Amino acid sequence: MSAETTWPPMIWIGGLQGAGKSTLAREFAYARDLPLHRIDAFTYAHVDRMPAAEPLDAVLARGAEYAADQWAAHCRDRVPLVVADVAARGAGDVPVVVEGPQLQPAASAPTGASVWLLTGSARTRRVREARLEGVDDPDARARIDGLAARELLVAERLRRDLAATGRPSVDVADDPDWSQIRAQLESVLEPALDGVTRLAPGADLAGQRRYENRATAYQLRSHWTAIGAAPSAFEFACECGRSGCDQMWEGTPDEYDAAAESDAVRAAAH
Repeated sequence: MSAETTWPPMIWIGGLQGAGKSTLAREFAYARDLPLHRIDAFTYAHVDRMPAAEPLDAVLARGAEYAADQWAAHCRDRVPLVVADVAARGAGDVPVVVEGPQLQPAASAPTGASVWLLTGSARTRRVREARLEGVDDPDARARIDGLAARELLVAERLRRDLAATGRPSVDVADDPDWSQIRAQLESVLEPALDGVTRLAPGADLAGQRRYENRATAYQLRSHWTAIGAAPSAFEFACECGRSGCDQMWEGTPDEYDAAAESDAVRAAAH
């Protein structure tokens, strides 16, 4: 990022695969009426804005060191797009909770809170395998060993960078106590919210959840098309606009689009 970068208000939750970033970031944002920005929900939206890259299989075939270097380069290229997307969301002075493994300590915003969730290679691998259960994606399964080797180096470098920058982190055990992890994360981030603006219940809050859902629908549809898989149901955020709502609405991207047209993306509990 350049010195001239205009940083929108953000709270960063970065870290390793399988460390619980997505769930904890969602819980944190929804409970506090804050926008949520999952970087992985914009992967296909960013394709045409990123430099051309080698296919992942070719990168992994060149070894873990090379793959970790390419991941670092990808993160450096991706973060400016994330910052631009956050700025374009129209959240104003409300801090956006940004979550993803692409966030790196050296690139973090000069203001705002940040924390990184760290975990061991065994948990990372187990979570990656669990995400592929029932998914017809043999290429992804074939990459597990190569990704595991890359992520060992990524984890070493991340821990080194956190130590060098003094950025806070939370260790997630192989069998984590999530209530404890949640409390540690909140103890780092909560002070930054003292006196900050939150999304107003009603149209503002519902509009930001709708933005997030539309990004998710586009990402899912693009991914399933790319791997030739049939669409399946996914959890989208409830768009009721009620303060503190953490309920979800389940459906395929096409079902979400239809429900959104009639303003009917409401959790069953409502």
